Amino acid sequence: MWRPMIHADSLRSALREFLNYSSWPRLTPSHGHRLPGCEVVLRVPNEPLPKDFAKSPKANPMWFRLSSRDERQTPPRISVFSSRFTTPMEAWRLAGSKAERMVVAAIRVRTVRKIHPISQSTAFKPLDVIWDREIDTNKPGSLGHAGITGLDSRALDPAARKSCRQQLADSARLRFL
Repeated sequence: MWRPMIHADSLRSALREFLNYSSWPRLTPSHGHRLPGCEVVLRVPNEPLPKDFAKSPKANPMWFRLSSRDERQTPPRISVFSSRFTTPMEAWRLAGSKAERMVVAAIRVRTVRKIHPISQSTAFKPLDVIWDREIDTNKPGSLGHAGITGLDSRALDPAARKSCRQQLADSARLRFL
């Protein structure tokens, strides 16, 4: 039986061409601008992992809760990091390097934008992900800092916020550090 020979050099060349980032669309993070839908963002938990986490590892909806600092930003947003510019380890370090939180939740921006609350008594403004330049830019990975908007108390009633946080948690894939 005849089998085609694949020369190692041509295979390497094809792989280099496929991985050539210069052929990808240019992405320049600019404060307040929307991230492309194809981007994946990383969320570091804002609280310790539950005791039973090893038995059933899944994202917790409380990881997508705004802190009081997040609420004071304009617009209010929870911190996430673009995986194109920030590795999971860099995101963990930028978020405080807490040993009891050595996991990140990864979620595609397009998925974030599709989330709608199950119950909403008022008009709903869709969730979005925007670049956020309000962190120390001298640290590795800081270029990827962004924020998910639309989860604040002014935008959603409590039931709708809970519904959106649950959907974010259900859509997230965990990456262990």
